[in-house]
Parts: sequence; structure tokens; C-alpha cells
Amino acid sequence: MKKSICALSLAAVTSVSMFAGCNSGTQDYSTQYKNTFNVNDRVIYNNGTVLIDITDPDKPSFPCLAEEKSETSDSPIPGSENITKAFTLDCKRSIINGNEAISGELSNYTQIYHYDLSDTTNVKRTILYDEGSWVGPVKAKLGSSYSEEDIKEISDYMKYRSSDWSDGGDGYIYFDHSCGNEHFNSYKKLNYIVGRFSKDGKGMEIMNDITACSIALKDGYIYYADSGYTLDGKENYSADKGRMGIYKVKTDGTDKQKLADIAPYSNLTDSELWTRAVGRLEIVNNDLYYIAENNSEDTYLYKLSLSGGQPQQVITESVSDYYVDTASGTIYYQDGQMYCNSASGNTFYSMSIATGEKKALFTKLSAQTGVNWMSVAGDYLYISDRNRFKAWKTITKGENVESDDPSGQRFNLKTGEMEYLECYTEVEKEVDILGVEKIKSVGPMNMNWKKYIGRPVENGVTIYV
Repeated sequence: MKKSICALSLAAVTSVSMFAGCNSGTQDYSTQYKNTFNVNDRVIYNNGTVLIDITDPDKPSFPCLAEEKSETSDSPIPGSENITKAFTLDCKRSIINGNEAISGELSNYTQIYHYDLSDTTNVKRTILYDEGSWVGPVKAKLGSSYSEEDIKEISDYMKYRSSDWSDGGDGYIYFDHSCGNEHFNSYKKLNYIVGRFSKDGKGMEIMNDITACSIALKDGYIYYADSGYTLDGKENYSADKGRMGIYKVKTDGTDKQKLADIAPYSNLTDSELWTRAVGRLEIVNNDLYYIAENNSEDTYLYKLSLSGGQPQQVITESVSDYYVDTASGTIYYQDGQMYCNSASGNTFYSMSIATGEKKALFTKLSAQTGVNWMSVAGDYLYISDRNRFKAWKTITKGENVESDDPSGQRFNLKTGEMEYLECYTEVEKEVDILGVEKIKSVGPMNMNWKKYIGRPVENGVTIYV
């Protein structure tokens, strides 16, 4: 078993808190494993770190924060108003619904912001939580089994691994806390809890008696996979085989139902079973899609009716990431293995849901390039990569713009061409009387889609370098 495969489950907790007395609502706010959104009359693309307006797909632009449209100083640099304060959002920890966005910033997960997207040219931002504001509300909700140190660690969870965010449609954002390998041993008691924080900034709650992996919500129910993770005391963890399975439970903690079994490994010990990878849960119509690892360590895409039954394997090859486009009846997916809810494959495919016909689309830029999310808007499949894509870059006037440092990427589903987003502003520099180089002026923001020059490989798939 590869130890790099994260434990995509949640630790059992003994908090007395339940999500009681809330209005669960009836809207479908399942986990948003996508990167393009309809916001009022605009279409917004999240490249993994920033929001980009693609309403006109050939004329991208940045939404602007109302209070941070420009960088100013006592002596403003001419043209500095051209530098837009773009949204530094992490696509894995953000929610965009209707005319609002809620997200942490990439540099500090303990800060959670609310963005009013009613006017994308004048977006208003308010802070919901910062590092200090978590502790009091959390402490009030937790049982006596949590120490002051535990409370502090829970308030710090945003710094590391709150995985899936889902809008419950009831005034709360729901999350699971799957801490990665680098922090696992430091957060044993708090690993894999399920909780929610209120959208009005009033605090966070932890759900008791639930261990879950990648969560999805619909009609007041949390759907999740329990791989049996159990913490025995403070240091030892094992797997409860009888608890392993796909479940649903109401957001108030009632009506817990097991929908399907997850067969355990036959050749692993109890202490290793919890590392079985199950993640990327997504509700599409009346089905729950998810990726699960089999005994060979490959990860496959499955589909399960929301009413339960026998899971069906959707794609025969190993899958690391996917997107179901209901409009065209197509599943877009990436091969490889899923590690910690991130993609590791190289080649992207499309498959007709009706016929099962598959088509290889392209091979990504390199084996090391990560792809976080993808989704379709218009004629394009947009790709997010929070580790590679920039907001924009500043170059000295006359410099060349390099294509290997893009601000986004999209694949034309009609022509089969790959494009990257070139986004930059030029600055003119001068040397003062002391010999210090300074910026003299800032040029306008340039945002243009450019075609990658790819080279075909033997099986007809184009690789982009």
C-alpha cells in the first residue's frame, strides 16, 4: 500500500454538539467540484487562485474589489490604477453561489471572507472569521472532552486541510477536515472531523459520531464515505470494518442511513485499512459519483443511487479527476490515481454517458503539473491549477511574455486546440540620482488567450509542452 495515499476519512469525535434546530432547505448545494460559475448575468472562471470574468470568452477581465482597485502610496505611480486587486481564492476551499462567494485566502486559511458579487466591477469584501474569532464560538459548542489545546488546533484547521466545502442552503458552509500526511501525526484527535461554519460569522460547530470523507449535500442530507478510521486513545488508530461504507445523514445528525458497503482490503491489517482512498463525492441529479481505490491501488469512478443499492463502476480505467457535464451528457476525466483528492494523471478523456464512447483529448503540460478542477463553459473545458496559474505578472516594458507562466488554461472542445491565458502589465523603469532603479509608470492590464503549440504523439493525442 502506498503511504502517500491520504486517509480520506474523518476521525470519530465525542463532541456533544449536533447541528440541531436548523432549516435544512430544499435546494441542491452539492460540493462544487467545478471552476466555472454563473454569477447574475456574468460567467466567472476560478483558475485556482483568482476569479476571472469570461462572460465574453475572448475578452477576459478581472472582477475588482471595491476597496482595493489600485495600489496607491503617498506619491502614486502614474498608471498604478491599472493594477487590479484580483481575488486570491483557493478553488479547493471556496463556495460560489448566486451573487456571493465565501473563501479563505491562499496565504492564510484562518481568514474567511464573504464577497458580494452583485456588481463584479465593484465587489465588496467583508471578513467573516480570522484566527482569533474561531476559538470562542468553537469552545461554546464542543464537549468537555476537548482541551484548550484541542480548541486552538481546531481553530487553526483552515491553515492545513479542510477539504470539501459545501453550501447547505441553510446559512452554513459544511466541511470535512482531512489533514494531509505532513500534519497527520500532529492532529490525530482532530483528523477527519465534519463540521460547519455559519455564513454570518457566528461560529463553527463540530458534528459528533460521524467520520466521513469527501462530503456532498442535497436536500438537507450530508452524503459521505466512512472508511472506519478510529482513534484508540491518543496515539493509535485503526479501522472499524463494520462501519465502512457510503452513508447519508441529516444535517441535524438524525436519520443516519448506510447506502452501500465499501469492501475492505483482504491483505491489510486493521491499522492500515483506514487509508483506503475514497473521495471526490459529487451529486449529479439523483446519483452520487465518487472515486474509490481498489486492491491494486488504482482509483476508479463509481456511481451510486442516492437511495442506495450496489455501486456501479462508470469507467474501466483508473481515474484521478472527473467532471460530469449534464448539458452534453459527457464525463470528462483524467487518468492516473487520486491522491489526497488531487489529480496525478497525464491524459484527459471524454466519455458519452449514453453510449460509453471514449475519446482521448490531450495530454497535459507535464507529469508534475497538477489539475485541481475542470468544468465546461460554452465551447471550452476550463482547467484550474492553484500551484501553477498566476493572477498576472509584471514585466519590464519590451520584455517577452513566456507561455510557461500562464494565468489560466482552456481546451476548445470544437477545434481540439489548447489555449493559455496571457495576463500581464508592463512597467517602465528609471534610475534616480542615487542609482536606484524605480518604477516610472505602469501600463494597462493585458489579458489574451493564446494558442499552445503542441506536438502529436503516436496514439493521436496532442501533448502540450
